[in-house]
Amino acid sequence: MDKGIDYYMSLPYPIEVQLINDESGSYYFAKVPDLPGCHTDGPTAAEAVAELEIVKRDYLEVKLEIGADIPEPGALPSGTTNVRMPRTLHGQLIKDAEREKVSLNALIVYRLTQQTKEQSGVYK
Repeated sequence: MDKGIDYYMSLPYPIEVQLINDESGSYYFAKVPDLPGCHTDGPTAAEAVAELEIVKRDYLEVKLEIGADIPEPGALPSGTTNVRMPRTLHGQLIKDAEREKVSLNALIVYRLTQQTKEQSGVYK
């Protein structure tokens, strides 16, 4: 399949729209999170979204022209990362995992998930 401009424009890229209030007044900022640098603004949410479609087309055309990778909607990272930590923390995590009878990896994922939920307001 030829992945040209029509292909990418037809994909369901999510958009985010945010009302901004600053010293110059109020406006709406719209972006496509899956396409870094693809954003615009407008005096109303509808105008910002309409302008974003034009910006998205221009963005994708440039990426195609230069042969750059274009992420598709919702593309997620691999889920694998290496983390360096102090030896004392590593040792404590190993002990905690042994006490809970889970792998070190499972314990770390669980704790990161809990911390992320708390920070995102899920428990507030």
